[in-house]
Amino acid sequence: MTSQSNRDRDRKQARLIATGEGGFAVDAVATVDALWEALGAAPAPALEALFAHKPGLIWHLVPTVQAAAASRTGTASTGAQRLTDLTPAAVAAAANEAGCPTLTWQVWSDHGRDSFIVHHRRIAVLRVMTAWSLTRFDPARTGGAYSRAEILPGDYLVATVDHPVPAVWCGRVEVVPTASALAERPEFTAKRLAADCTVCHQRWYGLDGKPRLLPVDTPGPAWWIDEGSGFAAATGTIGCPVPGCTGRVWVRFLAEPES
Repeated sequence: MTSQSNRDRDRKQARLIATGEGGFAVDAVATVDALWEALGAAPAPALEALFAHKPGLIWHLVPTVQAAAASRTGTASTGAQRLTDLTPAAVAAAANEAGCPTLTWQVWSDHGRDSFIVHHRRIAVLRVMTAWSLTRFDPARTGGAYSRAEILPGDYLVATVDHPVPAVWCGRVEVVPTASALAERPEFTAKRLAADCTVCHQRWYGLDGKPRLLPVDTPGPAWWIDEGSGFAAATGTIGCPVPGCTGRVWVRFLAEPES
């Protein structure tokens, strides 16, 4: 049976990615996954597909009332807006042009290098006040694959991570988080980390994304995160930097500096 302390550690553990020989950083994708779960964001697959920017697809935004009428009569939809700029701001502008009031604003964007995140994250809100529909046509498919999805009124979060392969999330939420509320989530901001060795029990902490981890207990060696060794992606642990120690170092999010 997993102990309470182990469960607490698992919840706070920072998922890491390698950044070079020995170096590591917090996985930006994992922080957004965790945020989506914490917010209870309901999947919005049509919007997620839209903002994923898959090449070759042809998108239109159509007022739902007109799209439904066209579907019943077998005629072309009127008032359709061709979407060529697939950003929340451009989509909201197209919806407003089609007579479907929609607002958008940004609630988060990583700035500078004050966290242990290396891939830039952005989160925007899309507030749909009048339903509209998305139509998608894929000319590369035999006969052209056509689909339509209705976007119901509500608040949607759109998150992107500038990964080597960009990652996109879109989900409907009951409460829109503010930038200040997100900044209070240590597991999202990833500005402070703690590291603990399983064998020698040496402890370190890192603040504001600075790559040097300092010992909590002195004397003890400080170490640079790009000088780690033995990074194990499966467990998210690193070899202990203390000479002669064979332990593994667990890295977790830290709400306040260790003391």
